[in-house]
Amino acid sequence: MSNVTPLSSGSLNGQTLTIELVESGNDLPNAVVVKWPAKPTITSPAAFDKVVADAMKVLSNAVVELAAIRVWKRL
Repeated sequence: MSNVTPLSSGSLNGQTLTIELVESGNDLPNAVVVKWPAKPTITSPAAFDKVVADAMKVLSNAVVELAAIRVWKRL
């Protein structure tokens, strides 16, 4: 049975970007799963910088969270 730990999640133009750590608990290696929105994220050129900033915030938060887990769990 796999153990799933949410690392980060956030909204991109009303859709959700989610990043999770999946610890398989068997001989398979652990994995980071990035769940991108199912639909394309469409934005105007004027608002594109906000969409990119929102995506980078979710990704960077996941990196920080994974680093903290690595310290405590020694992944």
